[in-house]
Amino acid sequence: MIESPYKEIAEQTAKAIKQLAENPGALDNFESYLAQHYDIWVKKYANTPDGLTDELTRFSNICD
Repeated sequence: MIESPYKEIAEQTAKAIKQLAENPGALDNFESYLAQHYDIWVKKYANTPDGLTDELTRFSNICD
């Protein structure tokens, strides 16, 4: 079986999403930010797998 080149980044992305789900304050902050800056966020930060994962990780680490 051929291993996916995205295996590691997929694991990191899933981890960040789980952390967001466990931190309502961070999730609310993320939602609020996206509501006002979604187009810019996608173009500037979330336009690559690494960029998306880094951004989700940053938001998931925001404390209440």
